[in-house]
Amino acid sequence: MKIYQIENENLLFRSGTLCGEHVSLRYRDEDIDYIWQPRPGHWEHGSFVCFPLMGRLPEGSYELDGQRYGMPMHGFAQSKEFRVVCREADSITYELREDAETMAAYPFPFALRLRYTLKGSALEIVYEVENPGDAPLPFSVGGHPGFTCPLLPGEEFSDYELVFSEEERLSDVVTFYSPIEVLERAMGKAGRVLPLSYDLFRDGSICFRPVRSDAVTLHSRRSGRGVRLSLTGADCFQIWTAPGSPFLCMEAWHGAITRRGWAEQDVWRKREGTILLPPGEVWRCSHTVEPLR
Repeated sequence: MKIYQIENENLLFRSGTLCGEHVSLRYRDEDIDYIWQPRPGHWEHGSFVCFPLMGRLPEGSYELDGQRYGMPMHGFAQSKEFRVVCREADSITYELREDAETMAAYPFPFALRLRYTLKGSALEIVYEVENPGDAPLPFSVGGHPGFTCPLLPGEEFSDYELVFSEEERLSDVVTFYSPIEVLERAMGKAGRVLPLSYDLFRDGSICFRPVRSDAVTLHSRRSGRGVRLSLTGADCFQIWTAPGSPFLCMEAWHGAITRRGWAEQDVWRKREGTILLPPGEVWRCSHTVEPLR
């Protein structure tokens, strides 16, 4: 993987050609990294993109038009080298296109582009999916970024909370593997604030679908530090950590996810929420990450 840096008057952002992953996001005048830095004994993955699938498949395979194909959890883009197609001082664009390996798992031509641009004190992330083929392109796409939590020495994970811009409802939680009472005690049947604890993630992730907020803030009650993530246009908002590890993944997702108890989730065209892109068209979405200090 090759690493590239972009910068502006406020921020430095580093990303890599392996899945176009986030590597580092810092203010120019301090040595605090808002992006999770993988380390042994904790989650050893970086912040990757999920495409053309989000979530897992039963036995790692799916059915499409009567044939079965293998696909890893969260799709193949996380293990692919992207190429840089545009680079400026404050912006960089990566692209992935089909090859023999992707066609064996996902029989469609496509172009997936990730554009990162620093704007003031925020990082704008744009996803573009292009369908150069002659049939509709089924896909889902979203990020899997890990954010450092806690950010400062002396803080604990439990000092942090998520603050939603709108009231979120327990009834919209479609993925939660611990007893639902754990989540209900934390935020009630509806609320805008979710205090964090590792107990919430003992058995896996939490996913809201639909997500009603257009922004969510990861916020320290002690220092005020954190990250604000815009969610405008996202179908789902998923959060996850490995209990005991100093990070939180906050994921704005577009398209289908794996629901617990969802029948026929291995049949691609029956995966609820799948995006179908007509031939010759381009699908686009964007969100921002703003480090707070």
